Amino acid sequence: GTTPEIHDIHHQPLGWCVVPNTRMLVTWNVLSLRVTDPDKSTDLFLKGHRSRVTAAAAASSTVATGDMSGQVCVWYVSSWKRFHDIKTGSQSVEQIVMTDYLLALRTSNTVQQYDTTTGKETFGVGISATAIEYTSRGLVVAHDQRLELFANKESTIVLEHGVSRLLRSVHSRIWCVKDRHLEQLDLSDAIEKWTDACLRWIRQPRFPFHHKWPTLRYMD
Repeated sequence: GTTPEIHDIHHQPLGWCVVPNTRMLVTWNVLSLRVTDPDKSTDLFLKGHRSRVTAAAAASSTVATGDMSGQVCVWYVSSWKRFHDIKTGSQSVEQIVMTDYLLALRTSNTVQQYDTTTGKETFGVGISATAIEYTSRGLVVAHDQRLELFANKESTIVLEHGVSRLLRSVHSRIWCVKDRHLEQLDLSDAIEKWTDACLRWIRQPRFPFHHKWPTLRYMD
């Protein structure tokens, strides 16, 4: 890891995110949306929202910000020019997560996904989610005491889990926060195959049972 740094940004933010592989901070409060670059000693105001900013997320070359009116702005990190102005609906954007090519957001009763290159919606579902996050396999949605993985717009894994927050990990893994406890799950493609294998055996049981389940590694 790196040594923690303390920066005086001269205002009180309501929220913030860090641009990956940089020291740049995107912060927002009731009145403004800013990007602070300690390396250049700059504090730039980003103008484009017409109501209070409520969420933001950053990828390697783009940043997405959302507000109370359902507007999402996508910005180029290189120039901080706004190149997409997306109207997602009339509800407040409660969370945004990103990859280098996709952004997903949740409102009080929807989860939506957009292509950051075209600004077009690629996926949407009417779910009252408590948290969302990406893994290498797709978008993980926590809702109704369940965890659901959407891969290529299809629901592929559903697990019972009362998650209050999701944190990105590596590959197909994800961190889950529940009752102040932190757990890591691996939502690999092997999990998808378990249910099909079980159903096939139920329909056509064979003895002796020779099916081999995936072997757990020391970090699982």
